[in-house]
Amino acid sequence: MGHIQWSPLAVSEAMDQVEKEIEPIFEPLDQAYETVSKTLNRPDLPQYIRHSLRGLHMEIGNLRHQGPDHWGGRLHNAIARVRRDLPKEKLKAETKAGKPLTLDIGG
Repeated sequence: MGHIQWSPLAVSEAMDQVEKEIEPIFEPLDQAYETVSKTLNRPDLPQYIRHSLRGLHMEIGNLRHQGPDHWGGRLHNAIARVRRDLPKEKLKAETKAGKPLTLDIGG
């Protein structure tokens, strides 16, 4: 049975791409949080609507404050964990070579 040789550099580069892909979600969530906040300030809301809005406000708030420095921290921390688990020596060798090593599926 063969083995698969994988590329830490390819995984690291994928994490760079993931960071770029998630970054655009933060601004719309900030805007949504502000919209719900403004809506909650309306004096004419029935209590049951206010209750539902508070739940939404809390859920968006939880997303916003998932990190010590900025919201979205849990996502960034998960990406950092992937990077931390990469074999450093192999990553260094691939980086020095300037490209990911190709996947080698062999016997």
